[in-house]
Amino acid sequence: MTQTNESFIPAGDEPDLPLVRRRTGEKCPESGKWQPVGLGGRGRQYFEKGETFPRFEGASVEWIGPIQESAAP
Repeated sequence: MTQTNESFIPAGDEPDLPLVRRRTGEKCPESGKWQPVGLGGRGRQYFEKGETFPRFEGASVEWIGPIQESAAP
């Protein structure tokens, strides 16, 4: 039986862009920076298309991306 820590993936801090969501263990559909849901950008990582999304800090998470970095003024 697989156990997940649902409290680890609260919604809320996602960027205001149309993003794709994938879970730990699923394949990345598009290369770019992805981040775990609800962590305010903490855990942001670059993934190549076809890579498998990993656990984050030992927990299964939902990943959102690809994140577009905004240029600093």
